Amino acid sequence: MSPIGLQLLRKERKNLAATKKSQLDNIPGIGDVLKKRLLNNFKSIKHIKQANTEDLMTVKGINAKIAELIKLELNK
Repeated sequence: MSPIGLQLLRKERKNLAATKKSQLDNIPGIGDVLKKRLLNNFKSIKHIKQANTEDLMTVKGINAKIAELIKLELNK
């Protein structure tokens, strides 16, 4: 792939990540750091939705209460 193609791909992925992050914005206790950790760990909102509470709790800063909030909010 050409350097320009790689730049466009990176820009598109960044835009997509910003869109995905917005779905986490309404969850109390989830700030920018935890959103980034969640997306780095699970790679997509779809995978975060599919994760069980224990899987979510493997992310640094996510406790049982926050994991339950994530499950409730994303699966509405």
